[in-house]
Amino acid sequence: MGEAFPTTLAPAVVFGGAAWTLSVVFFVVQGIAQAASVRPFSLTTNLISDLGNTTCSAALCSPLHDLMNGTFIVVGVLHWSGAAATWRAWPGGIRSRAGLSLLALAGWGLIFAGTFPEDVAPDMHRFGALVGLVSLNVSMMLLGSVLLERVRPLGLGATVAGVVGLISLAMFLIKAPGLPSGVWERLADYPGAAMVVVMGAFIVVRAFNDRVR
Repeated sequence: MGEAFPTTLAPAVVFGGAAWTLSVVFFVVQGIAQAASVRPFSLTTNLISDLGNTTCSAALCSPLHDLMNGTFIVVGVLHWSGAAATWRAWPGGIRSRAGLSLLALAGWGLIFAGTFPEDVAPDMHRFGALVGLVSLNVSMMLLGSVLLERVRPLGLGATVAGVVGLISLAMFLIKAPGLPSGVWERLADYPGAAMVVVMGAFIVVRAFNDRVR
């Protein structure tokens, strides 16, 4: 077994863990925006970004598009700030540094995607989303490899999330048969995003347990 994780529970580190935990809002707001959709919204055929479309069409109308786009930006900030704040708490040298840097970059990709909705600036939106998804999943694989040596269940979850996410992203990009595009996209995004929440909660719980001991 290597050095423990987190290596410190300094206030900044706990803040970073809390920021990652709060990124669960990514899932909560999607559910709210989906429920408010004027047109039937499908988790299998519609994309996540469709909820941020600013105009209505015969097939899609998301009245809470501003809330969804704002959430992309907020969650991007939470990912970035969590990576920066927990930097000193990660063992593993270059793998941790690379993983955290990529997670911060994933945050910027989300900010980019929220700033440029897909129906307003589709190329810019796709660029931000692609950068975000690739960075998120590679970061999970790197951070997962570090955690496997310290907190095995957490490391296994992060590693599997990254692998599943990257494979699903490739399937989404090549329009692979077998699953609808909305399913491939969510498999590319949700596992990694969920693991960010889990890692944050792990840090917060460790800090809480340390204080009540």
